[in-house]
Amino acid sequence: VGANSEKYRKLSETECASLRRELGYAEDEKLLLCTGELLSNKNQITAIRAMDALRKKQPKVRLLLAGNGPTLPELQAEVDRLELQNHVEFLGYRTDLERYANIADVVVSCSYREGLPMNIVEGMLLGKPVVASYNRGHRELIVPDVTGFMVPPTDAGAFAEKIALLLNDTVLVADMGQAGYEKAQLYADANVCRELQKVYEL
Repeated sequence: VGANSEKYRKLSETECASLRRELGYAEDEKLLLCTGELLSNKNQITAIRAMDALRKKQPKVRLLLAGNGPTLPELQAEVDRLELQNHVEFLGYRTDLERYANIADVVVSCSYREGLPMNIVEGMLLGKPVVASYNRGHRELIVPDVTGFMVPPTDAGAFAEKIALLLNDTVLVADMGQAGYEKAQLYADANVCRELQKVYEL
């Protein structure tokens, strides 16, 4: 039925600053959000490995991993191995992801396969640039170098490079965020309902 555009409503800078404080994050922290069930296909381990390189460029960067699933022990072990405890946070299953998406600087997805990934649509509705892996679902949503960046799914270095580029360029973030917002309107609930109505009226 499309992304919930009422729930995923972009907050003002003041509202986001207040929400950051409420959720326990410092104003100068750089937050990355990666959402999805913890499965091999979702490939969150690449996002964790990207953090190992990224923290050297952005000491105050933090990856928020939202979701539960069978690969949780493996992912936690990788965080421990790379000593990333201060840079990776497991949020578990959340019903308030719109709050985390609003305060995120970049939305990240490393999955091998996707249909139509609503987490990407929701991030774009909030004006967030995306760094994602090459796959069919991501290609449908992301215009490379316009609404975000696309890289090979296991290339942690490429993820780190593109994320760092965004975290150091506020103009690029704003431009990609706006382009993504416009693209996401195609998948918002109101537009999907209009398209369905046209189908039923034929």
